[in-house]
Amino acid sequence: RTGVLGAPRDLAGKGVAYAFKEGDAELDLVIWNDSVPGLPELAEGMTVRVEGAREGEYEGKAQLKTGKFTRITVVE
Repeated sequence: RTGVLGAPRDLAGKGVAYAFKEGDAELDLVIWNDSVPGLPELAEGMTVRVEGAREGEYEGKAQLKTGKFTRITVVE
C-alpha cells in the first residue's frame, strides 16, 4: 500500500500514529517502538510504501498496524 503521511501523534511514548492518505481513503499507520527493523526517518508529507502491515480498526477508525515483518520504504 502506498500513501502520504500526515501529522504524527505520539502514542504515550510507546509508538507513533501517522495519518495515512491513500487515494481518497485516510487511515492511521501505527508504528510501535522498535517494531519495524530498518525503519527510515519519516516525516509529514512523505510518500511511503507499506508492506506486511496488518489491517485493523480502533475506535471506528481503520488502521495499518506494523510488526516485525513490516517493511516501510520512502517513495521518491
